[in-house]
Amino acid sequence: MRMPSHGEDMTMTSLWSNLGNVQGAETLEEALEVSGLTWEVELRPIFFEHTLTGEDAVDYDQAENPDGVEYEHIPTHNSVIRLDNQFPLGVVGSRYVPIQIREALSIMEGIAGSDKDLEYHSAGCINGGARVWMLFQINGMAIDPCGGDELAPFVLVSTAHDGSRATRCNFVLRRELDLSMCVLGRTIAIRHTSSAAKKLERAQEVFDIAVGQFELFENLAAGLADIKMTDDEWQEFLDELIPPPDLALKRPGKTIKKRDTLTDLFAQGVQAQKKVEHTKWAAFSAVMSYTSNHASYRGGVDGKLNSLWFGSGNATTQKALDLLTGGM
Repeated sequence: MRMPSHGEDMTMTSLWSNLGNVQGAETLEEALEVSGLTWEVELRPIFFEHTLTGEDAVDYDQAENPDGVEYEHIPTHNSVIRLDNQFPLGVVGSRYVPIQIREALSIMEGIAGSDKDLEYHSAGCINGGARVWMLFQINGMAIDPCGGDELAPFVLVSTAHDGSRATRCNFVLRRELDLSMCVLGRTIAIRHTSSAAKKLERAQEVFDIAVGQFELFENLAAGLADIKMTDDEWQEFLDELIPPPDLALKRPGKTIKKRDTLTDLFAQGVQAQKKVEHTKWAAFSAVMSYTSNHASYRGGVDGKLNSLWFGSGNATTQKALDLLTGGM
């Protein structure tokens, strides 16, 4: 998969056009091969350099150790190494047991394929492999909360090789009007098993939860589309979401620009039809559009995906949804 470099502009159009790199794959092995995720990891011990001093410096064998340096093992931690390029992915505790990519991403294997419930869509890694992910699109399903504003549903499976999180599933929506995205609030932690029957049962359970979450969101969004927002209500919402900056602080212009852009998107942004203008759904759509299409992120493609799925971009959309649905 050819992805834009860190210095290139990363619009959601270019991002999604490059993301569908394993569409058409019939098996997990094919998807892993196409996406370059066939490598494995292993744990290696960590040592620190200790310069001999005092009596130790007098006693050491200079012939065997001319530099007067010893290396002491740190028993409480190990490093996680990516084997194909020897890249260190993180430092973990001594009790950490790595889960290989094939095992981690196999959770949905039993129901994925062109004629099954899920279609292999995309796969890749972030930060050199510290985090690995696979995106599955639900076949034959679309969310349309107000007519003419479709959102495509996906199941995101991810795992981390740096010890930061366990394998988990998230539920992602892509708004077709502007290709913005959001991640729903529910997260499912995955417990791995070697039993094929239990894997299939777990996959079906996750799929059923995903469908339920998407249907719940569709009903919630339809409710938002029916609630008008006055300019004062928008301003109150914006102040809660992104508080006005203290003009005495350094660089208040960045926050001012963010707030102005959001206000413009709410007033004039991509809307499905006139009936949803100046509604709570228009407000949420403006936030989705901002985090996906207008906000800047460090780290190029990796940084953008990491933020939208797991970081500050996701936190902003979740906060917006919480504010807009309070009391519903």
